[in-house]
Amino acid sequence: PQPAVNYYRRRRPAPIANTINGPMTVTPFQIFLDKAVSFFDMVSDMQNQSGTMTQDYIQGKLPLEEVILIRSKVSVALTFATTLVNQITQSFKEIQQMQI
Repeated sequence: PQPAVNYYRRRRPAPIANTINGPMTVTPFQIFLDKAVSFFDMVSDMQNQSGTMTQDYIQGKLPLEEVILIRSKVSVALTFATTLVNQITQSFKEIQQMQI
């Protein structure tokens, strides 16, 4: 069997570099954006692992239960990612319509 993969221990974004005028400040939006990008990378990695595990099942290397489990995890992650994108899009549209 394949070793378990801990998706919560992902690579972190590179620290923000110094600019000509000094160090950049990190905004809450940048932090949110970095976490969202990391989450989408994680979902992509899960999809790739799901495909690999499906191929391993077809070749008889893995039991069906493991394939079903990873596919369920991918399904939940994709549903969450889709909801996240839809909510961000809706919020952005509302912000655009605000009067200044």
